[in-house]
Amino acid sequence: MVANRAMKKLLETKLAPEEQKIILSIGELQELLFPPFKFVGDCTILADEPLEILRRGLELYKKDGYDHTWYEAGGTKRYINDFLSVPVRPELGVRIAFLVAQTWAMQLKVLDADGKYCFIVSCDNDEPMVILRFHKIRLNEPRFLCDDLEGYESEAIGYIETGED
Repeated sequence: MVANRAMKKLLETKLAPEEQKIILSIGELQELLFPPFKFVGDCTILADEPLEILRRGLELYKKDGYDHTWYEAGGTKRYINDFLSVPVRPELGVRIAFLVAQTWAMQLKVLDADGKYCFIVSCDNDEPMVILRFHKIRLNEPRFLCDDLEGYESEAIGYIETGED
């Protein structure tokens, strides 16, 4: 995992046993851990819409000057607290997000064996909502994140990559 100081601080925060408990239904757990992966062109996103609508969305993104990476980062953005019955503090939310990222990575390894992915976890300092998103790593396109994670001064941010076997 690669992370800025703010993310490392969240992950190193000791949580009391009562702070480590989460409340969620089996439906919420299933929705969080097993999202609807869709392959649109060379992109992987999370969506329930039919592929034809998603293809048009990708074309509009490209027409506006965005690349596949930006389309994926937008199409996979998930707020962790949206899947929990009771919101959790960012210190626990980022831990959950990284566990979910590892679960998604295993699923994508089966669905797209040759694909390499970057899973990004972030939490804004002003509005502490934990976000998980991902994008495929492509040699011909830049990453969604800048190389210097300390440049993200208003948020805790970190990522894990797959396919580095």
